[in-house]
Amino acid sequence: MLELIENPPPTLNSHRNILREYVASLVESHSAVQENPIKKVEIIGHGLGSAVGLLIALGLKLELDSTSIREKDHLQITANLLGLPRVGNEHFGKVVRALLDTKEKRTNLQINRITSYLDTITHLPEKHLGLTHHSDDEIWVGPDPRFVYFCKSDETDGCSGHVELGKTSLMDHMGPYDGIRIDPLCKVGSSY
Repeated sequence: MLELIENPPPTLNSHRNILREYVASLVESHSAVQENPIKKVEIIGHGLGSAVGLLIALGLKLELDSTSIREKDHLQITANLLGLPRVGNEHFGKVVRALLDTKEKRTNLQINRITSYLDTITHLPEKHLGLTHHSDDEIWVGPDPRFVYFCKSDETDGCSGHVELGKTSLMDHMGPYDGIRIDPLCKVGSSY
């Protein structure tokens, strides 16, 4: 793993933006969609999958905002991101917060950052690298998994932000999330 970090593979060049084309195909008007319009898209990710889920949710939101499809205002995009690592720098965070800002306009994007107690992954990459979470809002599963806290504070206060990296646990990255533990082999099992 360290070898990949120190000597990353060369970047693949493509003449097409594959993600943009995929998202654009989702919003194209098809006869089946006209008869039964899609009203809700829910994206769920865990760990690296939650980072990808965040980017897909943002891509879908931006693509919808750039189209003239009238149904776009009725499409609710929800991303439930479990154990989300830090994805972007402060500028990226400002862009995401602007898309989520409901004070100025009605938004059809909701992003839920869900953290399990002492999860290590949510503290990575470390802050000194200039990365941050996209939002100060956090749904935190505390020491007793029967209680969940909604936190509106920066990463230095309360919830998972009060935990130092050295006191985190990779086992907590597996949950529980609403009573469910995620198996390291990607199997789902109950924690109760």
